[in-house]
Amino acid sequence: MEAINHGYITPQLPMFFDLSSDPQEYFDLWTTTLTIGWVFLPMQQTIGAYEGSVRGYPNIRPGQEFEGYKK
Repeated sequence: MEAINHGYITPQLPMFFDLSSDPQEYFDLWTTTLTIGWVFLPMQQTIGAYEGSVRGYPNIRPGQEFEGYKK
């Protein structure tokens, strides 16, 4: 039988674990119990605010000469 290498998968959402009852981090709360669903709206709002900020004030590339943002 041939071994299948799936490689690494980039998660679509941040991974959340209940470290008090799952210290080995086996069960991601998004995919197992959905008890972390209340976090989805604040997370999306934070991501949207960040993306809006980056549109107005782009991140500076490493080594780039920065003379300030346009006023």
